[in-house]
Amino acid sequence: MKHLIIAALLLTTIPATAGNDLLNHYNRNYAELPIHELVCFSSKKYLCLENQCEPVKREIYNLISLEKAKAKVSRCDQESCDTHEYNNPEVSGTFLHLTRAGTGFKLNLQDYKFMETATLMLNVFITFGQCYENGIFKK
Repeated sequence: MKHLIIAALLLTTIPATAGNDLLNHYNRNYAELPIHELVCFSSKKYLCLENQCEPVKREIYNLISLEKAKAKVSRCDQESCDTHEYNNPEVSGTFLHLTRAGTGFKLNLQDYKFMETATLMLNVFITFGQCYENGIFKK
């Protein structure tokens, strides 16, 4: 777990993309958001049914907080944030794995790209995106 926290503190600064409603929301509400080391914005999101996957609107961003034996992921939209605990985060090679019933979050600790899955009955949402160091977008 010590390596996980060190990795989060050594994140490389990556430039932001302009014109993003979620990024604007993050900046406007930064002081009221849950404590976090990483903010993750999606670049692609799909809803997969039994026979096909379709692109869907990206309406949330994730805040990641890393602690000794657990991680917290806050899923935020324009209204509020819902925070969920993930016990026993695992690091395997260059990947951080967070799992709990119905969801999974995988973060590449080298380039900070992520993939998240969430199930809804027999359907699966799959999201791809990029995480950034806390506060990188603040001026």
